[in-house]
Amino acid sequence: MRYITKTALRLVAIMAIIALGFWSTAGLSGEVFLVSPEGKPESAPGAEVHIYRCDDKHSLQAFLATVNLLQSWKEIEAKLPATRLESSEHRMHTVQNFLYMDIFVKVSQYWQTVVAHTTTDRNGHFSVRLAPGKYLIHVSGQAGKREAHWLREEQLTWRSETRLSSAIYSYGPE
Repeated sequence: MRYITKTALRLVAIMAIIALGFWSTAGLSGEVFLVSPEGKPESAPGAEVHIYRCDDKHSLQAFLATVNLLQSWKEIEAKLPATRLESSEHRMHTVQNFLYMDIFVKVSQYWQTVVAHTTTDRNGHFSVRLAPGKYLIHVSGQAGKREAHWLREEQLTWRSETRLSSAIYSYGPE
């Protein structure tokens, strides 16, 4: 009887070590970039990476259904004071910058709690440790000469690698 108890305890300890190893190595890594007009990838070094947990009420599809970028553009432009040059490059840049910040605020208000935060390295790569589950990756930063927001939903079972190349919004010189 005593032998069975020791064996059972050893098995439980081994299973706990395996489970701990699994949980501590689970994570998400990826690279962030935009494709230039010449067709070359431009990485996003130093971009902010925010990870949010998705649930039944909060998904990327549900969020995108609530965001109307054209309507937001019109609302921001209406708030700016009238100038002689309504279509000036400065005014357009100002609206683009406000819209960029508006998207950042809408994402953080919708998902609310950041479960992981990091920045990309000089090659646009990032890596975070996370427990298995469904997550939203929100990256905001500069790739080449363009500012951009990337959003992607990712189901993490153990270790996932992702590539964010299509921004939901970007602006800057083409």
